[in-house]
Amino acid sequence: MEPEQPVTRTAKKAGCMCCGPLGVVLLLLLPLFLYLVLWGMGGILIVGDSLQKSDVVVLLGGGDTLRMQEAVTIYQDKLAGMIILTETGEEDPETGIAYSQLQKEEMMSLGVPSGGIAFTEEHGNSTYEEAYAVRKLLTQSGKVNSAIIVTDPYHTLRTRLIFRDVFRETNIRISVRPVRSHWYRSTTWWQSREGWQFTLSEYAKVFAFFVGLRTGL
Repeated sequence: MEPEQPVTRTAKKAGCMCCGPLGVVLLLLLPLFLYLVLWGMGGILIVGDSLQKSDVVVLLGGGDTLRMQEAVTIYQDKLAGMIILTETGEEDPETGIAYSQLQKEEMMSLGVPSGGIAFTEEHGNSTYEEAYAVRKLLTQSGKVNSAIIVTDPYHTLRTRLIFRDVFRETNIRISVRPVRSHWYRSTTWWQSREGWQFTLSEYAKVFAFFVGLRTGL
């Protein structure tokens, strides 16, 4: 039978630190540390530029009616002269009507004139594809120098990275606007399953952007 190893002074001190006042303080600070980490994770994804009067406001496809309402508010506040809808080609399964057309009708019901709404010619099923479709439309007109891009808060960082990458060889100023009344907030996103799904998905896509992968972004 091996003799018991004597407890060293260092080990005793470590045990005292874990069980003593310092250990209690560290235990109490742990929730605060976790909160700050989670808050930071959400906060990094949410970016926004100061609103300046622009030629157009671009409503990205997907999302819910909050995106559309944000774009309409910007238009009605005279911060943009036209609303651009990105065409995705998706249709309402019940009516067979394109979602973009349904959005246009709803915006018109909110007071936006038909002439104040335009669509991209090309379909986009990813943010990159939407950015290229928007660039083609705006550069063809030759009259647009600035654009506000409206999207969900968790999507704003990736949107800014992609649109500024696609538009970097143009003279068009790109601003990104998160939907203000959205449920996704840096202080509470982790309280829902959807919050975790969107956050982890965005981090994966932002990482893919920085390593040069563009498919599906």
